[in-house]
Amino acid sequence: MFALILILNDIYKLDDIHELFYEEEIGATSIDSQGMGKVLLDHNINLPMLDSVRKLIDGRKPYSKIIFSVIKDKEKLDSVVEKIKKELDYF
Repeated sequence: MFALILILNDIYKLDDIHELFYEEEIGATSIDSQGMGKVLLDHNINLPMLDSVRKLIDGRKPYSKIIFSVIKDKEKLDSVVEKIKKELDYF
């Protein structure tokens, strides 16, 4: 068995990713998430490292989705990973 964990920053792709899992007959769970750097910035916590984090985060979408799935066999895992990479334009 394999665990697949995907942090999806482009939440507009969520339906397409869910469709990929459905086509592969793989179940998945999606939850809302927010990066720690964004949380610290939102709470005005002053740490030296946050200046560089602020530059990375400014202008980005503040929320993402985490998709969890347990996949029984390697072939199915490889197939869905390739389809996800193609959908998200990761070569």
